[in-house]
Amino acid sequence: MSRLSALSVRSRLPQDLPTLYRWMYTEQNPEWQRWDGPYFDKECPFLSFEAYTERADASPWNEDQQIVALGGECIGFLSRFEEAPSGGGW
Repeated sequence: MSRLSALSVRSRLPQDLPTLYRWMYTEQNPEWQRWDGPYFDKECPFLSFEAYTERADASPWNEDQQIVALGGECIGFLSRFEEAPSGGGW
């Protein structure tokens, strides 16, 4: 009997960066945008992979952002963001 890989939610690791970069900057009309909030701008200014990794290395990881991993491999990304109400009651 083969052992099933474990699904987990964890912090970002350096080996996740190529996958995250591909999702953000190299796929046209990525699937994740269908499920993203309608209030975000879908256009991301292009960054080279080198600039992306430099920015990631310089930015502390936010605990409101998590990697979904299957068998340790990055297969998804979860995040949450909270805004103070500004007339909409969010």
